[in-house]
Amino acid sequence: RQYVKIVYAVLRKKQKFNQGVLHRKLTVTLNCLDFVIKHLKDSAPRVKWEVARIIGTVTRRFPNKVKEAIPGLLENTNDKSTVIRWSAAFALTETAKGSKEAQKELVPEFKEILAREDNNGVRNIYLKYLKI
Repeated sequence: RQYVKIVYAVLRKKQKFNQGVLHRKLTVTLNCLDFVIKHLKDSAPRVKWEVARIIGTVTRRFPNKVKEAIPGLLENTNDKSTVIRWSAAFALTETAKGSKEAQKELVPEFKEILAREDNNGVRNIYLKYLKI
């Protein structure tokens, strides 16, 4: 819980930190992101969709770190739960928005996902990103 508070404080820039404190807080944040990424494969659906939401929220601040989550997010696009697929779609499209490199990798994946996805809410996330 403390990690989450630190992540949000750093991301929202509500607090000013000296360099040493900022470095320590950034290290904690990156460790927290490692923890989050590992839980993309959790057995609990609630955990899967929440970690995807966190990744989508922080992707523009930590684009290189979030790239590590792409394989797990792509795996979650095949989940039976619509909420998990929706959360994965959110995180993946946010990742693509924040990184040209990730965009090149993900756009073809988005087209494949659209071909098999039957839920309009999930489809709309990809369609909005692709502007189709």
